[in-house]
Amino acid sequence: MKKIYYLIVNFFKQHTILFFDICCILLALMLILGSVSIGIYKKQWSGSFAKKIIKIIPYPAAVVKGKNVSQNYFSKRLDAQKNYYQTQKNIDLNQLEKTKENKELKEKTLQTLAKESFIYDFLIKHKALVTQQEIDQEFTNSSAGKTKNQIEEKIKTLYGWTVEEFKKELIKPYLEKQKIQKIIVLDKEVNKEQIKKTESILEEIKQGADFIELANKYSEDPGNYPAQGGDLGWIVKGQMMQEFEQAAFSLKPGQVSEVITTKFGFHIIKLEESQLDKIHVRHILIKSYDFDKWLEQELEKTNIWRMNLDLL
Repeated sequence: MKKIYYLIVNFFKQHTILFFDICCILLALMLILGSVSIGIYKKQWSGSFAKKIIKIIPYPAAVVKGKNVSQNYFSKRLDAQKNYYQTQKNIDLNQLEKTKENKELKEKTLQTLAKESFIYDFLIKHKALVTQQEIDQEFTNSSAGKTKNQIEEKIKTLYGWTVEEFKKELIKPYLEKQKIQKIIVLDKEVNKEQIKKTESILEEIKQGADFIELANKYSEDPGNYPAQGGDLGWIVKGQMMQEFEQAAFSLKPGQVSEVITTKFGFHIIKLEESQLDKIHVRHILIKSYDFDKWLEQELEKTNIWRMNLDLL
């Protein structure tokens, strides 16, 4: 052991200068890369030097909470959108006179990818990732009535993708957005003001206030315009959301429910009358916190580094 120890010590003594030089070179490289990164993402460099650098070093198009969105992936999604515009709207965004529209599409694509990256990270933390079975089922549902060849040809024409790419790039993000929306709708902290408002209305009802008047005053159901007193008419099972129906069908005529949560928000339900398999109900809806607004606010708080669009 002593012999090995002396060999190691002697080796380091003989190569001290070499190791020092290597460390200095590595430190210099790290400083240079760090400076360039700040230039590209924070100072938004867009000149010829930056364009040359990103061809040599594959800097990501964006970095969202430490997760990279590569230039190649950005280009793939952008090309698919251009293909869609070309085939569906007969607009060629590669033409010189379409510079403004092309830049707008780049911005939209980059924003979309940043949102998708944020949502994916959120679902990982909440252990609510979309499964392959869910993706396949959604694809089957959306493709009903079409042959395999028709589906493949349509996807190829619109986006230039295979079926599997279509599932990954469109269906998966669509389902992920649905999942996060459901989580946010049920989040008591996010919706504390909405819950407080609904509970306050319920308390007014319990104190004897007229349900119809309160529905006309507070309900955010678009179907209540013009003033309908929250009237939903006669409903049968299978017509409304499961949570809504379970509460509504358990009531007796004249009875009012507690606060019921669905994907639309927070409801107070009143049963007017019932007949065998159908019931006549009214409700007051206070919508849950706007998901898109919540997402924008969260993204503003999130550390996102992104390239200047002129580099992409």
